[in-house]
Amino acid sequence: MSKSNLNAVLVKNGKSDHVVVVDKLAPPAVNFAARELVGYFMKMSGAMLPISDGNDCLSRKQIQIKAHPQKMANNCRDQFTIKWEGENLVLEGSNPRSALFAVYALLEILGCRWFYPGESEEIIPRKKRITLGKINLREQASMEYRGMAPYPQGTKDVPMLQKMIDWMAKNRMNLCMFSLAHGDAGWDDVKSELLPELKKRDFILNVGAHCLMKFAQPEKWFSEKPEWFALKKERVNDDICHSRKEIIDIVSDNIVDFLNSHPEIDILSLWPTDGITGLCECEKCSAFSATDLLLKTTKQIKQNVVRHKPKIKIEFLAYYIYSKPPSKAQPDADLIINYAPRGHSYEYAFDSPTNPYCNRLKGYIKSCQKNGASICVFEYYADNVLQKLMVAPMARRIFEDIRHFKAMGVGGMLPICVSIYCWWMNCFNLRMMAKAAWNASADVEEILADYLKKYYGVAGAEMRRYFLTLEKIVPAAIWRYDESHLPALREVESRLRVVLKRIESRVILKRVGRALVYLQALEQRLLLRQREIGLVAGRLDDEKSMDLYRRKYIDFIEKHRRISGVFDPYVLSHHTDGWDLGVRCEIIPDKSEEGCHFEMKTSDKFKL
Repeated sequence: MSKSNLNAVLVKNGKSDHVVVVDKLAPPAVNFAARELVGYFMKMSGAMLPISDGNDCLSRKQIQIKAHPQKMANNCRDQFTIKWEGENLVLEGSNPRSALFAVYALLEILGCRWFYPGESEEIIPRKKRITLGKINLREQASMEYRGMAPYPQGTKDVPMLQKMIDWMAKNRMNLCMFSLAHGDAGWDDVKSELLPELKKRDFILNVGAHCLMKFAQPEKWFSEKPEWFALKKERVNDDICHSRKEIIDIVSDNIVDFLNSHPEIDILSLWPTDGITGLCECEKCSAFSATDLLLKTTKQIKQNVVRHKPKIKIEFLAYYIYSKPPSKAQPDADLIINYAPRGHSYEYAFDSPTNPYCNRLKGYIKSCQKNGASICVFEYYADNVLQKLMVAPMARRIFEDIRHFKAMGVGGMLPICVSIYCWWMNCFNLRMMAKAAWNASADVEEILADYLKKYYGVAGAEMRRYFLTLEKIVPAAIWRYDESHLPALREVESRLRVVLKRIESRVILKRVGRALVYLQALEQRLLLRQREIGLVAGRLDDEKSMDLYRRKYIDFIEKHRRISGVFDPYVLSHHTDGWDLGVRCEIIPDKSEEGCHFEMKTSDKFKL
């Protein structure tokens, strides 16, 4: 690098001597990266940098954007470099999306931030002069897969999903998961509008979820061939008989036909019916554990499918009754195990001695490492349903757990997000997940401090207290009867009200106001949650009181529903229909192992 580059001027007074250069045959994501760089330079400074293939600008200073996997080591991982080569600034990725990540990394160095989805939430510094000093930056992802499953996924949700995909790329995520069918909607309903957004960011596309029975076609075969389906006292159509080759071959053929008509899919997640409590009980199937039975079937289907579609990867979900590691069947290469510790309490670290899921994950990892399969963790950091509309900030817990996952040999993080409309707290956690999965050695305190300073300005110090208090209190309050938490939350609320009076910026005022409303809703939800738990534990017997608190909570959300990022009718409707707010929950300790983790059972007794 020449001496003149020690503080090179990229833009001055709305003008630039630089040109952005991409190869004329560059893939779509590299061309998109160039447009993003130009667009954000325009937002920052008003300067419009031209884009060229390089042949007509040899005499000008260049910002080169490239994707050269052959130059990078370990190129299955996303990685990039940013460095000066003489007068030219070179941004180079191990693949097209990594070149895009390099652009976003450069923009972050220059002060841009994307804490939340949507253009209105961007933080873009205004500069008359953009300079860049000496730089030789190389970054490589700690984990191969970094993504999520965003919900809901209907046609009405497309605008928000587009914002989420854009935000995910800016935070170095590389995979998006869609259901083949979720309620009345599925991938085919949103494909035409979302696939272009995914392709221009070079995303990995995972499609499927709880779709095994869709390919088994019980509506076609059950009445004619009931023996092909699960025996549970009698034949039922929520699962197949895993010992019948005929139905496994039909599922395989249907998957091949589906993949032929959907060449955009990289990973097919082939999960059984959600919440299934038991598998086929015929004599042959009963010889296997739930995990071994499902894994054996998934492997048979995969072997049939890859003969026709050799590049496809099949994903197996380790979940519920099949979360325990296999003993007979073993995962093989090109199979992705997605381990879902549903029921893990975020009050405790994942490697806590009280957590049965940790040893189960170790068992899966041992099987995967022996046979060349990949393993990811399907987390619930942003699941308003599982966390009872009480999602808490978990920056430290997320970093602690992901460092532990990486040390164990986990290769990816694929959490669920329910709901994308509750983006203020959900995306806080998902961004922390993305940061940790990209660089597990990153300083979480530094990342948190940067967020608080840049997003909340003068209110940053008080918002730090806010996040630390919620992180400490809420995960425990979801499962435990203890109203002593409430005074601490109310103290935080009181202090926030004082801070609001001192804020002059309307933007900061809106952001802190959103946090205040979230906190008030959390207090009301906590009061109701304590009564749900108290009734079950026999510590409270006033059902009318619980109904009163339930009504107060619902009324509060109805009143504040229009505040963006906090509430979502999709989640609330589930709860008021009787999933949680309208149903008495019985907390049943996991009898198989000592611990603090619970399964939820429900009855209709307390419906509104």
